[in-house]
Amino acid sequence: MSTAQGGLGPRLRQLRERSGISARRLAELVGMSPSTVCRVETAKRLPTETEVASILAALGVAGETRAELVAEARRARYPNWWETAHPALPAGVSALLELEGRATRIVDVSVLVVPALLRTPEYARTLVGLDGLDREAVEARVAVLVGRQAILSGESVTLTAFVDEQVLRRPVGGPAAMARQLRHLARMATRPNVVVRVIPVDVGAHPALRGPSLVLEFARGGPVVHLEHCLSDAFLTDPAQVRPHVEALPALDAVALSPDASRELVLGHADEMEQQHCERGLDWLAHLTPRAPDG
Repeated sequence: MSTAQGGLGPRLRQLRERSGISARRLAELVGMSPSTVCRVETAKRLPTETEVASILAALGVAGETRAELVAEARRARYPNWWETAHPALPAGVSALLELEGRATRIVDVSVLVVPALLRTPEYARTLVGLDGLDREAVEARVAVLVGRQAILSGESVTLTAFVDEQVLRRPVGGPAAMARQLRHLARMATRPNVVVRVIPVDVGAHPALRGPSLVLEFARGGPVVHLEHCLSDAFLTDPAQVRPHVEALPALDAVALSPDASRELVLGHADEMEQQHCERGLDWLAHLTPRAPDG
């Protein structure tokens, strides 16, 4: 049994006892049987993230404690699932997944491509293919990315993505694939824990042009910055190195479009990509259709 699994149940029991609610009453509130509540509290049954969230809501537990325990439930249920995926995975993937699993807030500053947690598998596959990997390695990396994105399905973490408008204009995978990516980005932006802010091209120079970064914040401890490049990545924990990345965020907030305006712009570029796809199809059809003879 993992440490997370063994410690989660007793912590839930302590919170219940502190609230003065009996196990039987808690079972009624969350729709469980009393025996199931007992098994959860004695670590004989591993609860899902949803069950933990329901228990904490019934006990009136919120804030950092709630975020920490829901994240703990997720880590306990899916421990180190990425480690057996494929030897071609980047060296820092385990550390990144661990940090993302503990984070309460993630800020992704992206000036080149769509943020990883908001990519479609199709878009991701095109980018990974640039590394010259074989098909098996490409699919392994895409699978890990899809697994990373599962953290957004709950409410234990919020994601704010600052995206340069040029990212929306680049037809990665072709106009049709990019249109699907942009519509996915717009759908994700409607989630309560996802905020997408587009930095228009007419803004000119802005702090994000110094390079992409991922800022991870936690219930306990200082933030960590992840920097990813072609052949390597780095995790910054020294406050002096982290500070410039954190201090740049208010400046990006000042120049980026509002969430609603950003979503409208994303959908507008999706329409343009679909139009490009249709025009290319018509050009191809015209090329194949024989011309009627003159006269």
